[in-house]
Amino acid sequence: KRPLPSSLILNEKLGTNTIPYADILKRHILQSIWRIAPQAVLWPFPNAEKTALIITHDIHQTGDMAQYIVSDEQTRGLTSTLFVSTENTTASWLSQTAAQGFDIGVLMVRPPVAQTWRHAGPSFFSPVWVERNMEAQKRLISGRSRRNITACRMYAANWDSDYTTTFRKLTAAKCQMDLSYMPDNGQYGYLFGSGFPFLPMDHGGLPFPVYELPTLWSDSNETPLSPDITAKLLKESAERYHQPVVFNFSADAMRDHPHYQSIEAWTKATDLASQLHIRRTTVQSFMEHFSARKKAKIESTFHENKRTLDVSLELPETHE
Repeated sequence: KRPLPSSLILNEKLGTNTIPYADILKRHILQSIWRIAPQAVLWPFPNAEKTALIITHDIHQTGDMAQYIVSDEQTRGLTSTLFVSTENTTASWLSQTAAQGFDIGVLMVRPPVAQTWRHAGPSFFSPVWVERNMEAQKRLISGRSRRNITACRMYAANWDSDYTTTFRKLTAAKCQMDLSYMPDNGQYGYLFGSGFPFLPMDHGGLPFPVYELPTLWSDSNETPLSPDITAKLLKESAERYHQPVVFNFSADAMRDHPHYQSIEAWTKATDLASQLHIRRTTVQSFMEHFSARKKAKIESTFHENKRTLDVSLELPETHE
């Protein structure tokens, strides 16, 4: 069986885990310290929102025919992140879709799952086919969409047996964020203990310069998920855990093995987000706020005798 990001989890019970244990543990440790020496912290979402819903769509073989996704979400006042491969997507469609406010990412295609090729040779005669590496794929999609692409995802969660190898390739391709950490068939939830972006470590304990943003559920396999579970993950994030929630609805999955539950989960999640006043955003927009928040400077001085807290805050400029 080929390696998958979900193969990295050590306990099979995490395959259907709906609780972000890593973040809860982190908060518990910090709050234990803050009881003694209180500090001010920034809320993770803008405008005091409770959580954020990020919808992504994988588009490989479907190509420009995935316009139905764009049209449907436009009529409902939504936007999303489209992870597209170099196959079957044209520059005119990608540039138009990006101009309409949709976020574009690169769906990286590699053996053994699939391959993408380019012609090589003189301009008037190109008899040789050469496989496009990840850097070339990112450059091509950036050119077609007329955007500086920073988000990447491995097609079909295609991973190397040594997880650091894939991150080295993503780094070489100048990807700033990756969304390949996602559940496999029948899995959902916080497989990696958190919904927030994190920097993976190499074997020496040094972080890669690529943020990993976990996906809580994907229909890119043949196992549909009950809409009730997507609703549960979203509602509990808003009411209890305050995590970003990433759901992936694949255009290729809808073409190859359509299921009504996937469509229902898609519409139910977006409708519930509207009802609960949950922020609906894109990968790029969320990561811009996340990065700006990390650049903020905040200093707290606790006066134990007076039981007061002096706070100094310096925020970077943002587009929010």
